[in-house]
Amino acid sequence: MSANRSRKRFEGLDGLNEDILIINYMGLSLSGQLSNYAKDNYLLLKEQGPNDGLTLLSDIIAPNSLTIVAIGSDHFFAEDPRINDKTIALMKVVISYLEKCHAF
Repeated sequence: MSANRSRKRFEGLDGLNEDILIINYMGLSLSGQLSNYAKDNYLLLKEQGPNDGLTLLSDIIAPNSLTIVAIGSDHFFAEDPRINDKTIALMKVVISYLEKCHAF
């Protein structure tokens, strides 16, 4: 998996402040773990590389960012019965990270 093409696209983003925290929350599932929403698109993209049923994984990761991987999930997180708990946990991680970065 290579992000070279995506990195070139991201270079075109102007005006992003370097102080902005970007966190990618990326679903990463095996083909047998895909939701009904993702199966058809996954197969269409399969030849182009690893994907989450909607997007190539290399296109999801923004440069100079952090990535949290949701093992066993695809692009359609709503299929995850624990998505609410994971959303709260993600917010706690973000708050904790920001507190550590901006500690005086």
